[in-house]
Amino acid sequence: MYGVIYVDVLVLVNTIAGWFMLRCAAAFARRTQRPARMLTAAVTAGFSSLVILLPPLPAVAATAIKLALAGAVVRIAFPFENARVFAKSCAAFFAANMLCAAAAFAAVQAGVRGVSANNGMVYIRVSPVLLILCILGVYAAVEGWDFLFGSGAAKSLRSFQAVVMGTTLSGTALLDSGFRANDPIFGTPLVLFSYPQISPQLPEPFREKLEFYFDRGELPDTARGFALTGVRTAGGLCLLPTTPMQSFSLRGQKPGTSMRAAFSKEKFADGQFCAIVPAQLDQS
Repeated sequence: MYGVIYVDVLVLVNTIAGWFMLRCAAAFARRTQRPARMLTAAVTAGFSSLVILLPPLPAVAATAIKLALAGAVVRIAFPFENARVFAKSCAAFFAANMLCAAAAFAAVQAGVRGVSANNGMVYIRVSPVLLILCILGVYAAVEGWDFLFGSGAAKSLRSFQAVVMGTTLSGTALLDSGFRANDPIFGTPLVLFSYPQISPQLPEPFREKLEFYFDRGELPDTARGFALTGVRTAGGLCLLPTTPMQSFSLRGQKPGTSMRAAFSKEKFADGQFCAIVPAQLDQS
């Protein structure tokens, strides 16, 4: 017996779970996160939970459906590059789900009763708030682990071209697999620019707003399009001014969108590069 399962709550909670599990998978597999793709995949994950309402299926069929749905969610969330990267992303998504399931089962063992399973899906009768707290706990643990022990290897230099506030910027970027900076809510990738090195290419009104922030620690009232975002740099975690980019591309790539530019008052290294880019953006 399953008791009462509220379909709307089931889909909503699993959509939220799918969103954060995909965020965890992106951290595990070092994949770039695109908000629209991630949201679509999360909703797909939410509706895929309705498989639990079907009549019992043979184990082989239930497993095949579950694997197909997981593969579809991962395929929607992340662009397909090659079979190895896709398999790595699926494994990361599976690991994130197993961690979430472990957290929920721990809550059950702590005294919360009621677990149902059907067609390879597990339904744990806990409150949505408790389940979401378990999910957020796993997500926070993954982000904390990555913050403390994330890889910092594999660095290379590439030329880039970007359009920010209608102005074309160009120069050399450092591709760093240890650099992970994105919007904390939607996961939009950030490209970190050195303001002292890139400022000659910026229009005067743009420079004035950035200099106002670096001098006073706050954005001027007229700084429309700007926001403050927490970015982890070599100097630690700090709030930096960010703004949307109309496009960004590395040499040999098509321009991409849905990225933000962040500006630091520090000069990078010895001036060999003026931007730091997550290595995941390199699709060559």
